[in-house]
Amino acid sequence: MCTALTLKTTQNDHLFGRTLDLEYNFGQQILFIPRNFRYNNAHLVAQPNYAILGTGTMYNDFPLLADCMNEKGLACAGLNFPKYGSYPTAKQDGKNNIEVFNFPMWLLGNFTSVADVRPILENTVILDVQVTPNMPNSPLHWIITDKSGDTIVVEQTADGLKIFDNPYGVLTNSPQFNWHTTNLLDYINLSFNQVQSLDASILNLEAITQGTGMKGLPGDYTSQSRFVRAVFLKAGVMKNLTNIDVADFFQILAGVSMPKGAVVTTAGDIDYTQYISCMNLDKGIYYYETYLNPAVYSIDMNKEDLASTHIKTFAFHDVFNSIALN
Repeated sequence: MCTALTLKTTQNDHLFGRTLDLEYNFGQQILFIPRNFRYNNAHLVAQPNYAILGTGTMYNDFPLLADCMNEKGLACAGLNFPKYGSYPTAKQDGKNNIEVFNFPMWLLGNFTSVADVRPILENTVILDVQVTPNMPNSPLHWIITDKSGDTIVVEQTADGLKIFDNPYGVLTNSPQFNWHTTNLLDYINLSFNQVQSLDASILNLEAITQGTGMKGLPGDYTSQSRFVRAVFLKAGVMKNLTNIDVADFFQILAGVSMPKGAVVTTAGDIDYTQYISCMNLDKGIYYYETYLNPAVYSIDMNKEDLASTHIKTFAFHDVFNSIALN
């Protein structure tokens, strides 16, 4: 389970990131993939045209990316899409046949904007090809955005590949994206403004706490509720704040983060928010914080050699630390 978000700052920088909610650690680290890195897999040999920075893991010298951006400000994240995600196994004539594990690398290595990639995606199929035998693919859907703010969702289902415009800049998990947008209509009564009292001619009631306007905002950790909560938290920031920055981005996603112990899977495992990422698509900076270490770390893509040939990794700082003041 995960939540992805876009946000425009007061300085007109475009931010994009996600929570990574999972019941196990997949050995994640920050990966900087330069333009001249040549990847060689059993299924493909290729080289990206643009440098890429994001979180993922290396498997047989191939970068498997969870969320990432390229040097041109195009970014994507894959989120779990159980019961709905469905990839064909056979290549289709006349289509761009892209392996599911390679989708982020193909996308960010070859395109510069949503407008650039969208017509290509309309003739693309995402294939159920494994990066290595006996390593099944997860059912995913993707949110794709760029530094213009243009945002889409891509879902490969049994009905084919679907592309949705995403004016909310939010994505969670199943069901399908268009279901989530329709579900928002159930919360049309919510308001950021305080409801102070009820008409005394009906009932003489006065509020004794703040937040009455948002009474009914769902607070559980289902994908349906997290989608609604993220949309409204983002809208509140955009409507009511005069200065919006990276800190606000992290606070919105903190509002949908999962503490350990709150969600237990049917197998008895603890599902929790392992990290929160935030990418500045205009400046090429990747920020993150982890469950154990809420300090925000950053990596600036433009301080690296974009034309290098070797991947550079940055370890996750996931150890609790406190600052003594006396």
